[in-house]
Amino acid sequence: MCYMLFICLQLPTVGLPAVSDYLTQNGTNYESGRKLYNAGFIVYLRGSTASQDSSVFLRGQCAAEMRKGVAYIVDIKLCDSGSVLQAQCECAAGVGPTAH
Repeated sequence: MCYMLFICLQLPTVGLPAVSDYLTQNGTNYESGRKLYNAGFIVYLRGSTASQDSSVFLRGQCAAEMRKGVAYIVDIKLCDSGSVLQAQCECAAGVGPTAH
């Protein structure tokens, strides 16, 4: 018999200004990301909290726009106020501290 455990995680509210600010600081176009989100390119998103501080970690999978059948893992670290602290993606444009 298989049991699944679902735990509700209290995620901070992440507003559009916080996302837009992070992307703008790192030279990424917010509008193109919004279009991909609305088109359903996010495959899944899950989160966890850090026990040593109030950070929230999100991990998701995003389908590639240009390559069919390819998806990338995306990691995001949020502070408790919902601001994006760090993000990275497996794709070539998302590697490093200035990831989209």
